[in-house]
Amino acid sequence: MRSELYLLAVVGGLSLVAFLLGHLYWRWQEVTERERFWLGMKSLSTPGQLRPENDGRLKMLHSPWWAIWRWLPDLWRQLS
Repeated sequence: MRSELYLLAVVGGLSLVAFLLGHLYWRWQEVTERERFWLGMKSLSTPGQLRPENDGRLKMLHSPWWAIWRWLPDLWRQLS
């Protein structure tokens, strides 16, 4: 009986952590898409006149692997 309660508590805790990670990922993806849209529109409206930091940010947002290296440290900072 007691081991079943511990197992239930562990499963509940893991499901809560999975839910929180999923929610954080969804919010991160929404913000990233919004930023990519605005920087893309700005670069289309003034071709070649985007500031260097914005141009670098737009290129980084189009890269598929940058997200892993940016998201994990941010997540770690939020959780601690």
